[in-house]
Amino acid sequence: VPPRACDCHAHIFGPPARYPYKTMRRYTPSSAGIDDYRHMLATLGIERAVIVQTGIHHGNAVTYDALKSSGGNWRGVALLDGGVTTQEIVRLNDAGFRGVRLNPRNVKTDELKDMEAIAQRIAPFGWHLQFHLDARELTTLVDRLRQLPVDIVVDHLGHMPVVEGVDHPGFQALLALLREGRCWVK
Repeated sequence: VPPRACDCHAHIFGPPARYPYKTMRRYTPSSAGIDDYRHMLATLGIERAVIVQTGIHHGNAVTYDALKSSGGNWRGVALLDGGVTTQEIVRLNDAGFRGVRLNPRNVKTDELKDMEAIAQRIAPFGWHLQFHLDARELTTLVDRLRQLPVDIVVDHLGHMPVVEGVDHPGFQALLALLREGRCWVK
C-alpha cells in the first residue's frame, strides 16, 4: 500500500472481559482487540486508521483506548447522544475522535432525534456526522442533512440495494449530496 495509507473504517471488538458487550445486541462478534488490529495493520503496511465505535459495547471506551495506544496515527468516530457535554467532546477530541456515528439502519426508534443537537455541539471541533443508513431513506432526510452545520459521511455505501438501480430517488439524493461537497461516502 502507499505510504500514509489509511484504513478508513474498522471496529475493535473486546476483549469482552475488559470491554463488555451489551446484553441486548444484534450480533456477537469474535473478539478482535486492539493488539489484533495493530497486527493486521502492520502486516498490510497500513499506518493510519479510523476506528468506528460499534454499538455492541457500552460507551466509547474500547475506541478511546485504541486511539490513545496509536501514537496519534488513528482517529475515531464515537457514538454519542444529544446529552453529550462539551467536556466529554473535549476529552474525546484530545484522544483523536473526529466524528459521531448515527445508526438509523440498525436502531430505527428515534436514532436521529438528537442529530441536530449533536451537530451543533461537535461543529466547533470540526467533527463530522457519520451515518449508517439505508440510502433509500435519504429522500426523507436530505433536507435535514443539508442544514447541518457539519460535514457528513455515509458509510457502507449507504447500503443501497443494487436491484434498486442508479435511478432510485435515494441514490440520486446521495449523488446530489456528494456533488455539494459536504458529503463523503465510504
